[in-house]
Amino acid sequence: MQYLGDVERGKANATINVLGKIAQALGISVAELFDTAEFQLSTEDLRKLMSDYISKADNNTLRQLYGITRIISR
Repeated sequence: MQYLGDVERGKANATINVLGKIAQALGISVAELFDTAEFQLSTEDLRKLMSDYISKADNNTLRQLYGITRIISR
């Protein structure tokens, strides 16, 4: 977990193999890891998108989102 945090903070570099594993674990493509379109959205728009996503999520996804949110909120 420390390594992933270091990658997120730019303190470590991930190989393409590691990026592939991260993307696979998230159920997305490697290209989606670099999609920055959401960074252009306002806080209000992001809250709306997240709210819509959460309202449609199944129990397992909600548990995963909760776990991720708990980790990044530290």
